Amino acid sequence: MGGVPTLPKCPSPIPQLPRGRKRGSYERTTRRTERLVEDGRAFAKIIAAPFEREKTRDAREKFIDIQAAIEAVDRAIEDEDRQVVT
Repeated sequence: MGGVPTLPKCPSPIPQLPRGRKRGSYERTTRRTERLVEDGRAFAKIIAAPFEREKTRDAREKFIDIQAAIEAVDRAIEDEDRQVVT
């Protein structure tokens, strides 16, 4: 039994997608989520700055809206993953 030794599989530099998921759709969704996160961070900086009534209130409302959108996208991705696997 002097065969060739089996080498461990190298991890792929490309994230593995669930079966049935299209790479283009996944990448677009990821980029959109990243932009939402960047926007949320910008509004968080305004909220953390010295209080200015209107500016802070508007930033807080926009931050909450963005956070809700991020969470909705995350839920949609999870739902899609569940449907692809089953």
